[in-house]
Amino acid sequence: MKQVDKNSGDTCPSAATHLLGTRSTPKTYQAIGQAPKADQGPISPEVQANFIEDWTLWWLNDLFRLGFKRQIQEQDLYQILESRRAKVLGQLLYDNWEREKTNARIKNRVPSLLRALVRSFWNEYLRGYICLEIGDACLICMPLVLRMILVFIQDSQTMDPPPAAIKGFGLAFGMFLISQTMSILFQHWSVCSLKTGIFIRTSLTDLVFKKATTISAKSRLLYPDGSIINLMSTDISRIDYAMVPLLISIAAPINITAIMVILIRLMGPSALLGAFMLMLSNPVQAWGLSKLGPIRKQASQFTDSRI
Repeated sequence: MKQVDKNSGDTCPSAATHLLGTRSTPKTYQAIGQAPKADQGPISPEVQANFIEDWTLWWLNDLFRLGFKRQIQEQDLYQILESRRAKVLGQLLYDNWEREKTNARIKNRVPSLLRALVRSFWNEYLRGYICLEIGDACLICMPLVLRMILVFIQDSQTMDPPPAAIKGFGLAFGMFLISQTMSILFQHWSVCSLKTGIFIRTSLTDLVFKKATTISAKSRLLYPDGSIINLMSTDISRIDYAMVPLLISIAAPINITAIMVILIRLMGPSALLGAFMLMLSNPVQAWGLSKLGPIRKQASQFTDSRI
């Protein structure tokens, strides 16, 4: 699997090895004759982080302090947790995919990769969804609390006797508490969504890579190296990027319904006019998205031909 460079006499990876994902050793390690180790960094403090440290990402503070003092080096980065390694995630998805194929064969239906992905990574994504819904509830409550604060200020100037000051302090503290809770929940939602996307991309890439090294010569004609590389670098990445907007789309109907109920209660039926105008823009957006599909398909075909 190695070829000899006639000019320098050094060995370099062949094209086949390059397609299988083997990377050359960095120059810094080649100079001293050492190869980089996968686990040369310190153990991640996330393993021992408590509930508060996990939700606030407090366990990253040591790395931030080090980065403030000097430039972060490769050996400063934490080791990848064993449960997040490619071989573990790939094996998890592979087991669920084999189970899905067995169930599909018994029930006489087409196996669904989506079901296998849901069985593999549903818990992290569900936690992100719960955080998003509670965070949106806090976001909806903030204008209501602000309205109560404004009413309290107005009553303090017009009523005799004025309302108790403890009520104003309580509303201000409640506003602060809701704001901080919303911030923590939103960042935890984004972390869970991004982690799910990375898990899916890693596991799918691992499965595609293993399958590419075991397919027959006849199948190789149907799936050349360019298509496989494009599948791992482009198509799988789209699934990764879709995790965040997908969760927003799932939570949107509940949030829109809650907001409409509050607006109708505060403003009356006139709030329906604004909702109607908003709904009119949906067909325009759907038309624009439908036009993007053929363009993306042409771009994928161009990428395949270029590779």
